Amino acid sequence: MDEQDFIQKLEQYSALLTQHNAEVIGCTKEQIRELEAFHKIQLPTFYKIYLRYFGVTAGTLFLGSDAYYDCLIGSDNITQGFIELLHENNITPPDHLFAILLHQGYAGEFFITKPYMDDPIIYNYCEGRNIQEDSLFSKNILRLFQEHIDYWKKGIIKAL
Repeated sequence: MDEQDFIQKLEQYSALLTQHNAEVIGCTKEQIRELEAFHKIQLPTFYKIYLRYFGVTAGTLFLGSDAYYDCLIGSDNITQGFIELLHENNITPPDHLFAILLHQGYAGEFFITKPYMDDPIIYNYCEGRNIQEDSLFSKNILRLFQEHIDYWKKGIIKAL
């Protein structure tokens, strides 16, 4: 997927959320720079694009999970929590791990920042299991968006 296709899909999802009164706030360029400086990394291009649209909040997407800016930075950030979770389960964390989601302290997703990839591979972990390779970030996040929409259409969740 190229950047323009990805941006178009993010804009469509953002429009759907806002049409249904969901609060959607992206990160500012300064917040993204702060994340990179705090973690001493270069964030992948596709992840930065995503953050510009949904980095602060996106309705009920990720309800029950930590995935937004305020959880990505600071001494108790989710990367630190994810590394601790792996250690608690006797798993050596991969070098250059950057967590993008931590669900209730027992499961989450991350990518590796080195070697650099514009659209990195996402890895999943759930307590009691091994780390699993998933898909590229762009495909992963768009799949999560579609699942969120499908749950809403089926009435499983009441609000976007």
